[in-house]
Amino acid sequence: MVIVLIPRIYYYFKSPGSFSLSQRIKELPEEEQKEIKRRISYYHNQSKKQKNKHKFSPPASKFNPNEYLREDWMALGLSEKQAQTIINFNRFGFYSVEDMQKCFIFQNEDFFDLIADSLVFPSKSKRSSDKSFGSGLAVDLNRASKEELKQLKGIGDYFADKIISYRERLGGFIDVNQLLEISKFDAEKLKLIKPYLLINKNDINKIDLNAVDVKTLKSHPYVNDWNLANSIVKMRRQKERYTSVEEIKESVLMTDSVYKKLEPYLITK
Repeated sequence: MVIVLIPRIYYYFKSPGSFSLSQRIKELPEEEQKEIKRRISYYHNQSKKQKNKHKFSPPASKFNPNEYLREDWMALGLSEKQAQTIINFNRFGFYSVEDMQKCFIFQNEDFFDLIADSLVFPSKSKRSSDKSFGSGLAVDLNRASKEELKQLKGIGDYFADKIISYRERLGGFIDVNQLLEISKFDAEKLKLIKPYLLINKNDINKIDLNAVDVKTLKSHPYVNDWNLANSIVKMRRQKERYTSVEEIKESVLMTDSVYKKLEPYLITK
């Protein structure tokens, strides 16, 4: 009779006032006590598994695990620490279930079962192209097409589009670290692709301070302020023209940090 009531006993033990029942069980024969403890342990583990299942969320659609960001893994129910562990582990790419389960986070059956059917791994041809890329090819950050950028480890459609968009807004990259200014692009991702990036500073599209209007100047990521852009154009009108880029430092709105970033993109003609 007691054994049949094990599930109730388990939950009773977890509630206040369970002392009297605990005492009664101690009065039972030793073999029955062992069986009760074994079953209570079983129900405890089952309850824990159910809680784990509820804390994870299934992916919204099929996905390539190599393109998931830390925030994406966290959206599935992993902690920030667990998500970062996956990012750190994925240095050489996930190309199979076996690759993923080398990372202890994916050894949690409840979580892995939830995502298994949604996984889409790169093809073997993509894997071989990744290896050949690492053996000597490089990408010119200021000239690369979307497809060329996607050859880089961890760069899919999303980041390829973001890189090209930011490149156009800047007028070109002068330093690979500018990639960190792109939303969701972190230091770990940069570390993976940095050895394969080239930058030709001759490809920079510079802004002529003696011709630019307020709207165009404001649209540059390092200005991004109508008051600052207006101040620079207004000073030009007062001076009639700029003879050097450094003159824009006379604006009370220009800070040293903004000038340092902006100066390589400016010219006076």
